[in-house]
Amino acid sequence: MPDPSPSNHPEESTPFAGARSAFVLGVGLLVGFSAVVVWASIDRGKRGNFERFEQVTAVEDRLYFSMPLKADLAAPVVKLGDTPLFLVNNDTIGIHDSDVRRFAKDADTGLVIYEAADRGAMPSKERVGTYLLKVAIGRYAVVKGR
Repeated sequence: MPDPSPSNHPEESTPFAGARSAFVLGVGLLVGFSAVVVWASIDRGKRGNFERFEQVTAVEDRLYFSMPLKADLAAPVVKLGDTPLFLVNNDTIGIHDSDVRRFAKDADTGLVIYEAADRGAMPSKERVGTYLLKVAIGRYAVVKGR
């Protein structure tokens, strides 16, 4: 029967050669990981202060101007600040929603007033002082101040 004394098992009596280094490395990694988790949770709480998204095109706008069949061209439809804007004609024009940019918002009606960002959407003569109201997806009424 073998003798269970420590002299017969020398590998149990000698400590692991890198035990202290392994312990220090493990504690260091654990502290570093804990620090990353704490900083990530702090940063996640502040994300709303740093990340802001605003849609500047008409892509997701679902508030439409109700275009009458025969509109009174002498009646203002929206206001740009203190300036009333009037319909130019009873027709609508087709422009892709991503080719217009938000310009202002009418406080009374809540409608967004756009301007054409794409040069090919409207001739340059018509673009000066001309704004757009969304009638439907890809359809706009042209308004202008007098």
